[in-house]
This record gives sequence, C-alpha cells and structure tokens, in this order.
Amino acid sequence: MDQGRPSKKRRLACYSEADDLELFSPSGIISASDVVARSADADTREYIQGQIVMRWTFMRFRLSKLSGSSIAAELQLRGRCAELWDSFGFDIGDILRVSLKGVKIEQTKSAGKLVLVYDDGIAFQYVSRSKKVEDNGKIVNIWTSDRESGRKGTPPRRFADVDDWFSTPSTQHEKAAMRPTQKAAPQPVVQEEDIESTTADVFRAEIAPKFESNSLSQQASVGAVENVLPKPEVDSMNVGATTASLTSAQTDVVDATSSLDAKSAPRADLQSDTFSISRRVPHINEALELGETERTSEGTSTGQETKKAMRARMKMKKRERKALQTTANLAPTHLEEYDLPDKATDSGNAPNTPAIQTREVQVQQDVPSPKSVSFTPSSTKDLMANPGDLALNMRAGFRASTDYYVPLSNAHEHYEFSTIGVVTSASAPEVKGTGDWMTCLTVVDPSNVDLHSGYGFGGQDGFKINCFTKKHQEWLPRPRRGDVLLLRRIKRSTWQDKCTGIGYHDKLRWAIYSSSTGEVHHGDVGEAPRMTALDGGFGADFSPFWDPEEDELQYCIQLADWWQAMEKEQQRRMGTVHQISMVPRFPAGGRQHRLICDCTPDMPPAGFFNCTVEVLHVYHSENGGPHSLYVTDYTKNRLHMPFNTSWCRAEFAEYVLKIEMWDAAKEVCRSMQAGEFYALGNIKYRLGSSGYYEAKGNDAKYVRLGPEDEADQANPHLQALLARKKEYEEKQEPSSEFEHLLIKDIERERFMDCTVEVLHVALRPEKDLSCIYVTDYTLNDSIPRQDASWSKGLENAVFIIRLYNAQAKMAERVEVGCYYKIGSLQVKRSSEGSYQGRLGGDGRHISKMHAGSSDPRLRELLRRKQHWQSCEERVSSSSSKEFSTLGQVRMSVECPRKFKVLARIVDFYPLKLDKCFFFRCMHCHKNLPGNRKGCMDCDDDDDDDSVSCFMRLFFRLQDVDGSTLEVSACDPDFGLLQGFEPADPYEDDGILDDLKTRLEPFLGNLPQVHENIEKNVPLKSDSPFIQCTIYSWPLEGERGTRGYAIMDIKQADED
Repeated sequence: MDQGRPSKKRRLACYSEADDLELFSPSGIISASDVVARSADADTREYIQGQIVMRWTFMRFRLSKLSGSSIAAELQLRGRCAELWDSFGFDIGDILRVSLKGVKIEQTKSAGKLVLVYDDGIAFQYVSRSKKVEDNGKIVNIWTSDRESGRKGTPPRRFADVDDWFSTPSTQHEKAAMRPTQKAAPQPVVQEEDIESTTADVFRAEIAPKFESNSLSQQASVGAVENVLPKPEVDSMNVGATTASLTSAQTDVVDATSSLDAKSAPRADLQSDTFSISRRVPHINEALELGETERTSEGTSTGQETKKAMRARMKMKKRERKALQTTANLAPTHLEEYDLPDKATDSGNAPNTPAIQTREVQVQQDVPSPKSVSFTPSSTKDLMANPGDLALNMRAGFRASTDYYVPLSNAHEHYEFSTIGVVTSASAPEVKGTGDWMTCLTVVDPSNVDLHSGYGFGGQDGFKINCFTKKHQEWLPRPRRGDVLLLRRIKRSTWQDKCTGIGYHDKLRWAIYSSSTGEVHHGDVGEAPRMTALDGGFGADFSPFWDPEEDELQYCIQLADWWQAMEKEQQRRMGTVHQISMVPRFPAGGRQHRLICDCTPDMPPAGFFNCTVEVLHVYHSENGGPHSLYVTDYTKNRLHMPFNTSWCRAEFAEYVLKIEMWDAAKEVCRSMQAGEFYALGNIKYRLGSSGYYEAKGNDAKYVRLGPEDEADQANPHLQALLARKKEYEEKQEPSSEFEHLLIKDIERERFMDCTVEVLHVALRPEKDLSCIYVTDYTLNDSIPRQDASWSKGLENAVFIIRLYNAQAKMAERVEVGCYYKIGSLQVKRSSEGSYQGRLGGDGRHISKMHAGSSDPRLRELLRRKQHWQSCEERVSSSSSKEFSTLGQVRMSVECPRKFKVLARIVDFYPLKLDKCFFFRCMHCHKNLPGNRKGCMDCDDDDDDDSVSCFMRLFFRLQDVDGSTLEVSACDPDFGLLQGFEPADPYEDDGILDDLKTRLEPFLGNLPQVHENIEKNVPLKSDSPFIQCTIYSWPLEGERGTRGYAIMDIKQADED
C-alpha cells in the first residue's frame, strides 16, 4: 500500500496552483549579492525582483538595481526560452519577479553587473506592467508547461503565431495541441424535478473557472506556457450581499488553462455594460459560442479544414450570433441566464477522450427575489464553501459630478489629476528650506494593491504624494492609516523614473473620510483661516478644504469597505483570488451656457461651459505657446487680471475674460477679429497661475455670429449680450481722466491719479510682478503699516502699488527718492480690509517728475515733505539730533550742504583696490585703457607729463535706519587720503599697501567678502560704524540731481 503512494518529493514535482504561489512568496526574495554568492543550482523557491530598464532584440534584457544591492541583473534567454521570447512581450518599465530555478550564472568582468542565463525553462511573475495593466500579477511558468506536456506524451514544440502573417499556418491538430486540456471531474447528478424546483440560477463549478481562465489568456501562442490561476466567477445578488467565490478545493476540478482556446471560449468583458455592482447579467452569446466550440472541436478533430470551409463556417457563426443577439435584445433586462447542471454522464468514457456535453440555456419569466435564493446541497458545497466579500470586487476610479477621479495606477497618464485612495502612511508636517510646509503621503486603491505579493499593505507601498502649503500647516492633510483621502488637482511628477504626485499650495484641495467614525473632516484647523485670497489678498478666494458631494462620499465609503475587506483577506492568506467588479459611473451633467459672472472653477461638469461673447483683442504667440483671446459678455469677471491698454481701459478690465487657445482652438483663433461675436463651446474655467480667473480652450467648437445672427431674435444669448452692451455704453461718461487724490483720501475701491515719492522697490521679474512703495506725506490708517527701516516715521503714510505685466518691467527704471506721477491707478481692498494699488497694461502710466518742476501738485508734495522733516512729532534720540540720517541727506532740498552722518561702509567699488588706479591723457583728457600707459591719439612719447595716474573709489554707506547712499571717496579734500599720491601699483609696490593701511580700519572684512564672491563662497560683511561728513553739490546737466562725497572720517565712539 505504501509502495503505490508517490514519495513526498515526487508529489512536490507534480503541478498544482500552489506551486506558482510558493515560487514568489514574500520570504523568497533575495538580493543580487546573494545570487552571486550562490552556485548555479539555486533554490527553486528563491527569486529576484527588478524593473526592466533595457531590452535587446537578441533575447536579452536588463533589470534595475535589485533591492538591497548596487548590482544590476542582465537576463539572457537561450534554447527553448529564446523560442518563446516574442510571446513574453517584455516592455520597458515592467516590474518582474524571476525565479532562480534552472539559472546559470555567467562570469563578467564588471563588478556591478550580474548575468543570469536561462536555457531549459524560466518562471516569472508580472508584478506590474507599463502597457498591459490587465497582466498585473500574472505568472508564466515554463517548467509547469513542460510537466503538462510530459503527462500528455507530446513533446513541446513552437507553433506558428496566429497573428503573424509571415508564419506557416498551424494545422488543426497543432491548434488542438495548443489548447490546454480539462481535467475529468465527477459531475453531480441532478434530477429533472430538482432542476424545476431550483429558485435561482446555478452556475456549475465546471463553467465558472472556464470563463476566467480563458479571459486571462492573452494569445494562443502563449497559452501553452502561461500558467495563470483561475479567477472565480462573481454572481452577486445585491450590493449588500456577499459573493460566492471558489474554494481551493474547487480549483482542482478544472486545470489552470481551459480546453477552450482564447478565440472560442466564453468571455467576461470587464468593461461591458452588462456587468453591474448588484449582479452579473451574462451575455446570451456565451451560449452560442459554447455550442460552436463543441461543434468545432467535433468537426475538425479528424482532419485539416480547408480555407473555403473555414470561411463558410465563420459566416454561419456570424449569422447565428446576429440572430441570437436580436433575441437577446428582446428579453427583459431583469432576467438572468440559467446554466443548469448536465444530466448524468457516461462513466465509461475513456480518460483521454472528454465527453461532449450539451449545455442547455433556460430563461424563466418569473425570477425569484434575491432573498429566496436556494441551492441544492451539492452546489452549495461546491460553490459556497468559502464566501467572499463584495467589497473585494471594487474597481478603482470613477467619474463624479465634479471631476474624474483616476485610478492610482493610471496617474502617470495625466499631467494634472484628482484621485481618492486609502492612506498607508503620512509624515508629520515639516518646514522645508524654502519656508513651505510639506507632508508626504502614501495612498493605495484597488489598482495598485496585490494580494498575491502583499504589495500595498506595507507602510511604504503605494503612490507617494508630496503636499505643500505656504503659511498654515493646518492646511495640510493629516490622515491616519486606513483613512480615505480625497485629493484634487494633483500634478504629476517624475523623479528617478518613478511617478509621484505634488499638491501645490494654491491648487491642492482635500478631504478625509474616517472609516472608524464614518465622517468627513479636515482635521484640527485651529486658528488658521479656512479660506484666504491668493496673490497677497487680491486674488481669488482659495480654500484647501473640499466638501465632498454625495457621489464622492459614496465612493469613499466603498473604498473604506474595500480596504477593511482586503486587510481581512490578507490576514487569512488563503491563496490568490482575482476579483471582478464594476464601479458605478455617475453621469455628469452636460455643459451649460453660462455668463462670465456665474462661472467658477468647481462648477459642473469639471468647470466646463459654453458662452456667447464679443472679441476684444487677440494676441498671437510666436514662440509656439497658446494664443490669448480676450472676450467679454458685459458681465463682471469675479477676479480678473488688471488691464490698462489701448484696447481696454482700466475701468473695463473687470468685464474681460482671458482665454488661452490651444491645439485646434489655436487655429480658429487666427481668424478671429476684435468686435466679432462668437458662440464658444467646451471652454474650461480655471484658476490661473497668477491667482486670477481665466479660461482655456482646446476644441474648434466655435461659431462666428454675423450680422444676420444679431438681427435674429431666435438667438436669445446673443440678444441678451447686445442688450447688456448697450446698457453699459449708456452709463459711461465721456471723460477719461481720473480724479487726482492723496493717500489720505483713499477710502473705497476706485481709479485715481496721484503724485508720489518712491521710497522702496521690490522686483520680482520671474513672476511679471513688482511692487513699489510710495508716499505723498499724508497719513491713512486704511493702508498696511510699513515697519521697515526705510519707512521710519512714515509707517502709516506708505502706499503699496503692485505692478503687473509691462508695468512690472517699468519698476526696473524707477529710482528711490525720485518723484513720479502715476495715472489710472486702481485701488483694491484685500481680504484683510486694507487698501493697495494695482497697475497693469501696456500703456505709459508712470512718469518721472523733477524736483524743480513747477507742477502745483509736486510743489505741494515737497512742502509736506519739508514740514514732515521738521515736525516735532517725530521722536528723535540724542544721537539723531547730532547726526543726520541718510534719508534726510537724500531728501534735503538745500544744496550744496554738509551733513554729519553716523553710518558704516557696507560696500565699495571697484571690488579690488588695485583697480582703483587709472591713467589719463593730460592733452586730450581721455582715460586710457588698463593695458596702456600712453595715449595712442596724442602719441607724445617724449613728454613724460602727458599721462598722469588718478584714483577713483566709491563707498556705499548705511545708517542705523537701514538707508543707503553712494558717495565718492576720492575727493581731494578727503582727509583719509591727505598726502596720498596715486601711482601705478605694478611699478610701485608700496602704493597699494599704503592704500590698504589707510582704509583697513573702516572697511572691516569687505576685501575678503569680495574675494569670496569670485570663489562663489558667501561671507557676511562686518564693518564698524564711522562718523563722517558728507558734502552734497548739484550736478551739471539734468536739473535736480546731486552728487555726494565723503569729506572726513573717523571711527565712532564706543558708547
């Protein structure tokens, strides 16, 4: 009795589905260094894992550096493995687990490369595929295929690819040999009366695996070598009911590969509309295809079919399918298909001759309710031994009423996307080097979790998303593990060939669904505001907190149930189960015709709308970028960019909408003219990078409305636009000048002109935005207080003006301490309640004024300035009574004049002291180049006095208030250089040392700072305070300009 039983080792060699699972168990993965240390006869239960980063045509591919090692692996397929190279279809980016069974290690000279050779067979698993997502988790085992072929007594051979036009067609015997055979299994005998008493459809254990095993087969040429475990057919009665799944015992009834080929087997189309979350409605074509399969296998098993006969048979199949399809369309949609158990089969059939069985399809009109479903004892034992959870069948991604939430596995296909996932890890918020707050999240969904390998259950498994915010860390999501996180407007990012997501501070919106409490929340916000305005308080109102709609909340609940079921199933670890389900699609409303004033980025569907507008201006991009179309429907844009151009006055800017035209819309935009009316379709309203509302168009769904349309009363949208335009034009005043106001008169939003002095300039050319800080020496408590050193004493008299577009470039020419007239200035109130100015457009709105001008508004400003300088309300220290500030020096009207200043030298020019010396021709009074000592124009070599050496040196001074002033340090009366005669430092070695000795006590470490600038090594300057006398004098030429020179200098007292 014991002699007839196979040994334990021999039983392990037999094929079973558990063999493939054990090949790639989590405990079997090893690093490349371990592979190098082992012999060629590696353990069959060990494997390596990596991503394909290179592939050659000669059956060779390279995996990325393996985990735990710095060694990359190159795999070479030879012999029988090389014959199947095309069937494997490896793609760059595929992640594989490759078994070490039968591997041979080749010796290489490179220490960072491992060459593995497979001759007789190979087994591998697709962890994830870059192009064929449906193959994720599939196992290909050549060794198992060989054992199956050995049991059948047929030697393995390579058959012609049915999809290859240049290969010899396979015979019918070859095609039959390519089909996997079905194991014989006893079928339960069901009496006819038992069949009639059955109150629900019963799928036999023989049929369900066939559907799944054939749906997993990809090509006929691969069918003989792919060893994929069958998925159980899911037949759920309702959403709340649990689903019946196959047990491990039932999977032995049918082989991993069915006897039906991929062409004739019944299929379960995962994308078909015949599947729903409540139950599966099988297609009636399955019955036809099943019967055709049996007739084909019966009719073609005795000889090769001619091409003419095959074409006739295919036409007959097509006609029968169409007839049955017509019948299926007439059937009620609520009926289900019944696949009844066969009658008793003849037990005397030969083992190698499968009996041809007849399937009967019966549809009853009176389908019982799901609650009354009952099974015969035999079917219950076979099908319901291991009931599954419907939540496991969930499919990632769905289209909500507000946006499409993509599966995480497809995130790399989208530049910007929204998604919902389960959090597996979340880092605590931290401050980065840029000053922004950041947190790193890892999320999963049904598209990137694998029960076979356990991927997705680890803390670092999943899709990583980095979230940022500027000010408030409470604006970052802080979920717990297992929480469902809704994320909107994530930008795709690729780093080191890995796709991640980034949530920016002005785009990311999120919500957390807690599965433990069943509530949606945004964490503890604390004192942080829930909403603020972008662009420093003048842009669109923005909140990172998203309030989910009903359909979004339902999806979050389903995802939470799925994750709980996955964790439970993963703990059970009972093998591999491939689930099939369909997620309900929520229909989004169609695009509506809207006015500009009614548009928001979050309006359904996903911010898209139609509109009727008048074209104001068209800007054609010449560098390949989008064209810019400026339109209006004479309703106000909620948050608009400031315009002030020849085609748009500043007061009309709030009626203008900018549309970026891309792709097909870009071509239509070329023919558009200002003043024309258009009906625009499929326009997306969005928040631009500048923080203001704009739109985007991609399609050519635009219709020009001509004069006949304007007279046609059948177009209500155009007629309403014309009425609004007429009403606006009637309200406009003929005068185009704005009232000239003082800063103290600013008390509401309006347009104004003003005359001011510039105190400070902040340039931001990378964002086409700059700010100038001006004053007219009047106070206003409704403007932001400025506490900078340059605004001392004028804290409530400084008005901020933000410059956009062409006006931002104008800021580069604005000089601090000079006077300007600014026209068409728009006063806006920020979300904090303070007033600031905005100036945009292309026109000239900033004009410089000279201090000696007779303009009455400028003369009044200078009078207020002089009064401020002598005002007793300014609190001064004893030192400030003795010394003048640099701001007072610059603002002084009296010239020439001497000032006593307490300051320090913060910079000097030239950067090197040896460059201070230069030569000048005393005949023509021209400065000579540095490499010449004689004047080429005068050419007087005999006269030694024709060329003299001079010196130029400038200091930048900074006082205790932070004000700066550039002064000349080479005046003949400069006490520090008394007795110093300039000379050529290359001929007189002592002249440079003499100069350094005189300046060293006052310059501090500034010479070293300049040396480090050339080395690109930053060094903070450190120089002492000095007491000096500054002399001012009027410069020749432009009126009102002055020069400054330092007269004497000494170190300040220590007290």
